[in-house]
Amino acid sequence: MLNLQISSLEQLPRQAYYQNMVQSLVAGLSKKMTIPAVRAQQPLIEAMAGDEYWENVSAVSLNQHRLDLRELIKFIDNVNKPVLYTNFEDEFIGKIEEAEFSLGESSLEPYKKRVEKFVRDNEKHITIYRIKNNLPITKQELDELERMILSMDISITKEMLNKIAEGQPLAQFIRSIIGLDIKAAKEAFSEFLNGTNLNADQQTFINNIIDFLSVKGTIDKKMLFDVPFTEINHEGLTGVFPGEQAGKVIKILDRINENALTGM
Repeated sequence: MLNLQISSLEQLPRQAYYQNMVQSLVAGLSKKMTIPAVRAQQPLIEAMAGDEYWENVSAVSLNQHRLDLRELIKFIDNVNKPVLYTNFEDEFIGKIEEAEFSLGESSLEPYKKRVEKFVRDNEKHITIYRIKNNLPITKQELDELERMILSMDISITKEMLNKIAEGQPLAQFIRSIIGLDIKAAKEAFSEFLNGTNLNADQQTFINNIIDFLSVKGTIDKKMLFDVPFTEINHEGLTGVFPGEQAGKVIKILDRINENALTGM
């Protein structure tokens, strides 16, 4: 955290790097609220976990908060724990040495939140709009979007973005953040719905798919045979629809999912 103070004072580009390191630490502390010493600092931990805290924080405040939290670092689980040295003198003399740390799940969480916020704040961007509305995109459009996401935070690399997306293609990851527009989801099923005389269970099943897509963006077809899609019939899709109709549902979902893979 001392490195962050110095970066803040000197307005160095590495400030974002250190900020994310500190946020990964407080993310770890937020899971330890059963420990009285940690719970006593809950307001500070929650504040430092968000981006608003960092907009106008002063070096003096950072120093005080460093002192408030440094004895709590020992409570963070060792798994994916950044290697940071917090038992140092309050006065700093000498050269800064950056600590290296592995990009585990906890360390990536602050970065992931920033990417998610960026995507949500830019839903009107033409490529993000097309992803949300089930419209095809080109590789060039996707490459430009990736460059835009990487440029919004110099501390996020292409490798980190791939880890944040958990290996998903970029468009699919973005769709998972903003969901599929519900009108687009209904439109994708419109021909099937208009050309098929559905009973109540079948209509409910399709509505459940549409609701799921509006939140998650895509759907793994295997899920159609698992909860919540087995609540109507324990066999899932094939228990609700006969073979030909079930096949049509699968093809519609394939087209929806493929539009989140365009440009690969």
